[in-house]
Amino acid sequence: KALLLTGDGYTKTPSGSALETMDPYLEQGTIAVPTPGPSQVLIKVSLASINPSDVAFIKGQYGQPRVKGRPAGFEGVGIVAATGGEPYATGLAGKRVAFATGLSNWGAWADYAVAEAASCIPLL
Repeated sequence: KALLLTGDGYTKTPSGSALETMDPYLEQGTIAVPTPGPSQVLIKVSLASINPSDVAFIKGQYGQPRVKGRPAGFEGVGIVAATGGEPYATGLAGKRVAFATGLSNWGAWADYAVAEAASCIPLL
């Protein structure tokens, strides 16, 4: 399950900084669990934040282009459920981490997210 982006790229018509409703920016949906690349981890998301940057991104007004059908959300907390093959990623297996999705372009507003292992902070 995820909150999926309905738009892609950037907007041509900027709007305010508040998100009054999900429509026309997001829709609830079901997607396949992503597979992490060699330097990435798959995270079972426990919590995900909503920041002004998330709202700007959802509206296509942020410095990173949207990808239609992908989950929104930049940051969260969860348990590493699977890893890529690189040593740092492998070392995070089973750990609770704070993460930023960044380069993976796979949002945190989903049951599972992919993040670069280097953008994860192990939590006690």
